[in-house]
Amino acid sequence: MAEERSGLLEGMLVGGLLGLAVGVLFAPAAGEKSRAFLKAKLEEAGLEGLVDKFSEALTAGQAEVDRALQEDEMTEGEGV
Repeated sequence: MAEERSGLLEGMLVGGLLGLAVGVLFAPAAGEKSRAFLKAKLEEAGLEGLVDKFSEALTAGQAEVDRALQEDEMTEGEGV
């Protein structure tokens, strides 16, 4: 039971950090400044490639969603 709590707490912490990172990366106001700040802090921590990898993953995910939506629209038009 203690291991379950530990896993839950760890998951919540990781999820919170990822949510914070996404919020900072895609903030509408001063986004470039925020991204530069976050990137500098990650470089200090030795994680310089993390922002680029995360951004690439988000872009790839968005492209996949767009592709799936287009495919769904095409199948609806065919009456399937």
